Amino acid sequence: MKRIFLLLSLLAMVSHHAFADSKQTVTVNGTVTEKSATRITFAGDNITLSYSDGTSQTTDMAGATIAFDHVATFKDNDFDNLSTIQTFGGQTLDAEVTRTLTAGQWTAITLPFDLTANDIQTTFGEGTRVAILESATATAVNFVTIDKMTAGMPYIICPAQSVSSFFVKAVTIGTMGTGSSIVGEAFTMQGTIDAQAAEGSAFLFGEGNTFKPLSGNAPALSAFMLKTSDESTLKGDVNHDGFVTVVDVMLIVNYILNGAKDFDTVAGDFNGDGMVNVTDVMSVVNAVLNNATPIEPITITIDGEESGITFQS
Repeated sequence: MKRIFLLLSLLAMVSHHAFADSKQTVTVNGTVTEKSATRITFAGDNITLSYSDGTSQTTDMAGATIAFDHVATFKDNDFDNLSTIQTFGGQTLDAEVTRTLTAGQWTAITLPFDLTANDIQTTFGEGTRVAILESATATAVNFVTIDKMTAGMPYIICPAQSVSSFFVKAVTIGTMGTGSSIVGEAFTMQGTIDAQAAEGSAFLFGEGNTFKPLSGNAPALSAFMLKTSDESTLKGDVNHDGFVTVVDVMLIVNYILNGAKDFDTVAGDFNGDGMVNVTDVMSVVNAVLNNATPIEPITITIDGEESGITFQS
């Protein structure tokens, strides 16, 4: 019996070193310890378990068991997440994720497994909000909150507590080759499983609740916004030639003094107060002098309400 137990223990220890994606559960006399055993020694009917934290424990041989479960590992750096998916895709098992999230800060995220409403609140804290892109025009982007997450889909998340890594039990690993995308009228939101390059005008969630122009690859387990339409309103460009010039100033002045048919009041209303007046003329003159091309700002809402998230062009 002693030899059988020794053989099983050695096989278990070898197994632990052979598979990086494994989790060790040590039970001594019916109590599960949170420690990992790195060495097993025998003395008569007793065994001594040496743990990774430098401590040890001696008990009767029959009172100790070591079990190993596979754990799917994912990281938000250059780690090959797709290899993990190829190994565990379609299976339900525990997952360990390296991904930094800041409490109260909206962040783009894509996970390679499903999360239930309970998973989300348990993992990221009660009160955590998750939202998915609903619509995206050139001037208005709206997200709607949801209560569960699907493998590969891009979301934004505002966790109730900060995390740098997290562990979730019994999740279904997706079988995707890359993240999914949600297509809007003027923007597409693209999820990332591994680090991914973006072609075109792309924006990544940065510090300060701001989508900033993407330079280089988008990190893994994130998402970026890809601009697919340039139909933004160029404020002050009332003749629609693509520039704000003295001609636009003259046309706005003429409209104020005499009125005009087919005048673009949206472009002429530079400050967006619903009127075209002298204040707008002064703003357009300033834009001309400073060679500025002010595009109407993009408003980002969640459930139709102001989100505090901005776009930096």
